[in-house]
Amino acid sequence: SGSAGGGVATKTLVPQAAQNFASGFRPAPQFRHNSITYGQNRKVSESLDLPFSSNPDEFIYKTVYAYNAQNLETETIFSSRTLNVTEFTLDNRTTLSYQSNKLSEEIVYKRLSNNWEEDYKTTYTYDGQGKLTRANGYTKTGNVWEEDEKSEYTYEANRLTKQEDFYFEAGSYEKFYEIRYIYNGAGKVSEEQWYNHNPVETLPDPHYQYRDVFEYDVAGNKTSLSHYASNSSAAPSPEYRDNMVFDTRYNISTVAVPFNDSYIVENFFTHGIVTFVQEFEWDETINNWANEESGRTRFAYSGLQVSNKPGISSKPVKVFPSPAQNQIFIEGNLLGDFQIFNINGKEMNAGKLTAQTAIKVEALPKGVYVLKVNAGNVAYTSRFMKD
Repeated sequence: SGSAGGGVATKTLVPQAAQNFASGFRPAPQFRHNSITYGQNRKVSESLDLPFSSNPDEFIYKTVYAYNAQNLETETIFSSRTLNVTEFTLDNRTTLSYQSNKLSEEIVYKRLSNNWEEDYKTTYTYDGQGKLTRANGYTKTGNVWEEDEKSEYTYEANRLTKQEDFYFEAGSYEKFYEIRYIYNGAGKVSEEQWYNHNPVETLPDPHYQYRDVFEYDVAGNKTSLSHYASNSSAAPSPEYRDNMVFDTRYNISTVAVPFNDSYIVENFFTHGIVTFVQEFEWDETINNWANEESGRTRFAYSGLQVSNKPGISSKPVKVFPSPAQNQIFIEGNLLGDFQIFNINGKEMNAGKLTAQTAIKVEALPKGVYVLKVNAGNVAYTSRFMKD
């Protein structure tokens, strides 16, 4: 596996920094960008957060990653320097420990007097099915770990439905946040609801403070995030919306990359890689999302090869009749597995396609559907209507 110490860099992924667009999509100056170096098995071995500016006081931030024989991350070392300095200064370090390949402990170290000193520790607890049920945080005072905060996780039907965050004060835990997860028919998280349990002035406890709404395409890619917020007793109101655009020729679902210069995401990369993210703010004058972008994050890639996994390359195919009542046919002699999705991304039917096979659709409700056929290394897709 690629590691901080000896992994040979084989791929480089360069997400460009956010570009703010004024009227007419005229790009404003870019500020920072990230350069990511991968070792074997597409494991990130090093990331650099770089400025576009030539100001000698601008900082370069570097993170180096190490992995064990099971390709699990075991260490990250964060360092920084200004453009007018050649050597990086060590800032902090994180070590990760595992039991049965489950993260069990994470320790953050600070750099003091040329030595690493323990600063913060998080321990993780799982149930018998391997689901995370609790995370406990501790701060180091002298030689003693003291309780600081904890998170508890609740599941229903094997789905995470609630996260509760507590801080430790005066000998007991007090809840300060609760996150509720809502799922769509395809089993994807369609909404996150954040409740603040910290009483602020006259606001109710709990106060419904944030709301994130997600949309997906038929392949399971997260295509939009709408963020809502409230600083009053009223329900959260819309603030901004991010639209994600994908290139489905690639599949790097196991790779995490810096997003918007700081935030690490993995779930965007399901059946494709993001090429850019458009951000829109809420326009109260029209009571809708603004027509013009407030920002855009572009992602440029190098060194990636088109995946040879089935279902990655996508081509259109003709389906008839449309509208259909009882069955549909596919033009050509395609062999493979097929799936039918509704417009919300929920799988409605699936099976194996043989030569000249008609696909029965009489049980489908009226509406628009997407047919996907995985044939060899190609996914053939088409829309059709059910009457």
